[in-house]
Amino acid sequence: MNGIRLLSATSNPAVMYLCVEYPETYNNPICGASFDDGIYIGDFGAETLLSENGTARRMEAYAGLSESETRSVVWRLFDKNGSQETEAVFVIDFASGTVRLGSEEDLKEPPVGDYACGVEAIQNLQDGYIVEIYHTEQSRTWLYLTNGSEKREELWVEVWQDETLLDSQNIRRGYNGWSDNFLYQEYPDFDRVPGTEHTVCTITLRNSYVGLDLNRPLTVRAYNADGELVLDQEITLEISQG
Repeated sequence: MNGIRLLSATSNPAVMYLCVEYPETYNNPICGASFDDGIYIGDFGAETLLSENGTARRMEAYAGLSESETRSVVWRLFDKNGSQETEAVFVIDFASGTVRLGSEEDLKEPPVGDYACGVEAIQNLQDGYIVEIYHTEQSRTWLYLTNGSEKREELWVEVWQDETLLDSQNIRRGYNGWSDNFLYQEYPDFDRVPGTEHTVCTITLRNSYVGLDLNRPLTVRAYNADGELVLDQEITLEISQG
């Protein structure tokens, strides 16, 4: 595609190697790989060798694929300082051992999951904890907890799906993670709702996106410093393409 050739593609659970060849006329080509659902695949770096016939050969290393992986790998080359266009897309199906030429339609953003409790839940909360906001995307996950009072107790928070613990976080007593006079905001691109001042605990989770099935409910649990379960809530995410 546009003078770009996929020469080889191999993978094991540890590393995936792709070898491509392209004309040296491409100015600062940026390459990347993702799954067909848009989730990016981490890269370990690349080595580019110039040849005498005006082409460059590039060997790229990415995170490996599990033996049970059925998703296709979508690789692209973007000419950053040249045409500023995606010049080639290859869709590699390791399960069947096939590859096809792709297009811009194969380039998706990683899926995003959102949950919001609704302004009525904030206004009617008298006691106890609820999940106010849960926002998860490949780069970060935010969890907002609120309670019916202004207490700032220490919490141990866990995120579960089925019988698997996806992530956990310790929130200490006081001002670490807690904010007063927080105004409810349904989603990141929505306006804040006047008259909804309340205390909220903002938690950043590092690992919960990995292994999360956005189409299945997840459970948020929280324990206080005495080990008492103060929150056990199941939530369902609304899915969008980032």
